[in-house]
Amino acid sequence: MKVIILICVGLSSLYWIGTAFSFWLIQRKVTVLEDEPVNGEMVFPMLSIIKPACNEGIGLDEAMASVLLSDYPFLEIILVDDRSTDDTPLKADQWAQLDSRVKVIHLRELPEGWLGKVHALYQGVKTSQGDWILFSDADVHLNRDTLKRAVSWAESQKLDFVGVLPQCLSSGYWVDSMVSVVMRTLSVGTRIWEIENPQSRASMGVGAFNLVRRRSFDKTPGFEWLKLEVADDAGLGLMMKQSGAHCSIANGRGLVTLHWYHSVNEFIIGLEKGGFANIGMYSHLRLWGMILVMLVLELTPLVLFLAGPSGFYRWVGAFLLLLSLGLTLAANHWFRRPLLPSLASPLGLMLLIYGIFRSGILAWKQKGIYWRGTFYPTAILKTGKRFRFP
Repeated sequence: MKVIILICVGLSSLYWIGTAFSFWLIQRKVTVLEDEPVNGEMVFPMLSIIKPACNEGIGLDEAMASVLLSDYPFLEIILVDDRSTDDTPLKADQWAQLDSRVKVIHLRELPEGWLGKVHALYQGVKTSQGDWILFSDADVHLNRDTLKRAVSWAESQKLDFVGVLPQCLSSGYWVDSMVSVVMRTLSVGTRIWEIENPQSRASMGVGAFNLVRRRSFDKTPGFEWLKLEVADDAGLGLMMKQSGAHCSIANGRGLVTLHWYHSVNEFIIGLEKGGFANIGMYSHLRLWGMILVMLVLELTPLVLFLAGPSGFYRWVGAFLLLLSLGLTLAANHWFRRPLLPSLASPLGLMLLIYGIFRSGILAWKQKGIYWRGTFYPTAILKTGKRFRFP
């Protein structure tokens, strides 16, 4: 038992010290987009925004209104209605009638061998005309100068691909505690500070805001290569980097915002799509192993603090617990998110693990993933997996 405790303490200590160093690198090397000035002398190229929308009627109007208030001079918005069964098609057509910059594509069928969202993005690209293309989810809100800042910075740094991490707005204490854990672990786990380094294999993309230079995108295999990739946004970042594009990630606090999930139940359901696919990589053995590793690394400080076998272990647990909470607070501050839910991050982690575990059980029972009314067999999805988390 003592050996097991020592191993857990050692692994957890290395994990949290490594996380602290990684977050120091993030703050030093990752650009905060709102701090970047707009080049007032720049002649802005045409920008196409592609927004896939499947049953997004509830939040579509507010998101579209924010985009259309942009001060970007040469803009087209391509709204792709992906087989929606709510009032999304009606609202999309209304926006096209209100503003000539909006174009609508209505998709009624999904070709075999494609994920719905990836197919919608593929159709949007075929219609777009911009020198730059922004892939952005239908519920994402933009500030008036977001697009100018992003394109200006990308051009000044000679970038071909920019993923912008959104500011996730508060959706309640427990949802915020779950988001706190995800944003911290995702930023560190994908090594976002190394993405701009062409010698590094680190890559990432962001569904809320993936900005792509068209001539660089045309050098890639395109969305046909990603047609069965559940992590389509991260897959796009991977594809761009592998094609030789100059890639980067920026913090979009104050400029790119969204409510990621509105309730814990919605968050748990959302994990049905990506939990088994992205964390388990379609392997139940890997999924259970990753859950065990997450429990050991993340919860050892709390367990030691509450029930350590001696005073020394409880002091070690207290130090690591303070370090873990401090890092979660720092991450929330960097993303400009509520700080108080950081204190509940261990419980937020348990909710996330439940959702990930549940996604594995459902995939095992169903032999695949149901998402937005479509069933995707595991055997087929495996063949299209491109992006792999470390």
